[in-house]
Amino acid sequence: MNNNIVSPIVNDTSSIRAGLSSVAAPLAATHEYIQPTLSPTSTPRARTLDKFARPVMNDPGELLKHRFLCRGGGLLLVGATGLGKSSLAMQLMIKWGLGQPVFGLEPARPIKSLLIQAENDDGDLAEMKFGVFNGLNLTEAEQVAASKNILVYQESSKTGGDLCSEVLDPLLTDNKPDLLWLDPALAYIGGDMNSQKDVGKFLRNDLAPLLKKHNCGGVIIHHTNKVTKDPEKQMTDASYLGAGSAEWINFCRGMLALRKTDIENVYELIAAKRGARLKWKTADGKSLSFQKYIGHSKKPDTICWNEMAIGEAEALQVNNGKNAADVLKHVPQDALIAKDDLVKVCRQNGLGRNLVSDLIADLLDSDELFEIPIPRTGKRAKVLLSRQLEVVNPAVVLDACVRNSQGHYHLPNHSDQGKKTL
Repeated sequence: MNNNIVSPIVNDTSSIRAGLSSVAAPLAATHEYIQPTLSPTSTPRARTLDKFARPVMNDPGELLKHRFLCRGGGLLLVGATGLGKSSLAMQLMIKWGLGQPVFGLEPARPIKSLLIQAENDDGDLAEMKFGVFNGLNLTEAEQVAASKNILVYQESSKTGGDLCSEVLDPLLTDNKPDLLWLDPALAYIGGDMNSQKDVGKFLRNDLAPLLKKHNCGGVIIHHTNKVTKDPEKQMTDASYLGAGSAEWINFCRGMLALRKTDIENVYELIAAKRGARLKWKTADGKSLSFQKYIGHSKKPDTICWNEMAIGEAEALQVNNGKNAADVLKHVPQDALIAKDDLVKVCRQNGLGRNLVSDLIADLLDSDELFEIPIPRTGKRAKVLLSRQLEVVNPAVVLDACVRNSQGHYHLPNHSDQGKKTL
């Protein structure tokens, strides 16, 4: 693959201002969709309910199926600092620019995006771009086609109404994108993120009229609240993960939340608002799901996200990523441990009872553990587990064994330093 091909995914700032970018027409013809507007002198007129009809197939107002996002609406993309929201946004723009689905998010047609961003320099953007190209093994033709459907403008000084009138309105007029992206929201609000008044003014009075005027959708990339270990303060409803006022989610028609799990390199992509419209399915394919599992690519020097099979990810979630090694580490090197004691300590460390039993069976089959049943008076034999195959005198009973301060057993005639007799 040739990564040196000319790619206008990051456009010259002056060219974008002048409307002279090299962006070509979308890959497929975009249906013209006219949003009814009123002039300042018009008299508002209401419509009776019979004037409203079901959207038709190939609705030109639809951006993401199945009406998850339409023109004039906003989508909130939320995640904690450092998780990779910007690289995820780049991947979404590239795949949607090709008219292709990604992580179950399907564009209605090739989507032309305009990204307004304040955090990443040219090198960062180029690394993300080529990371996605390499991670997804895109052909050179696909790279060129996607790049022509993405424009980038770097703005770090203007906020609020000034941003909308002096930057966004001219760029939207010149480039006519399907989607406007703001990354991050806090760089552009120009007010208090916790204030419903400030957030509402920016979203509803400054931004929303532009989305209507230019007949496009908006994606707002936003940070989460600070992480807390206080269970009473932890956010359980993903819809309100965004930092500050609830107006962020109240305004947006849809929401996607990126959240780290307890498993290394397993992240949840949660459709926290209008998620049923995406028609995601659970592992059995029978029920609706509102989450996908994704992780960072393991290819060297590749900034890209990969989807993980939901069944595999859910199994990891349930068992917290534990495997046979997490069982074996609790078996002493020079002593024996009762099988029921091993199950107990493993359960205390996040493994389910059934999983522990399965993993112990695997260790026994692979001769990494050995079972030694020791008779005891009036009860069933006590099953001890050892890392070594022990030859035990049939006359030995449990009362003849010694036990150390950790509760591990030693057979008779083994070193008994630091042990107490049962």
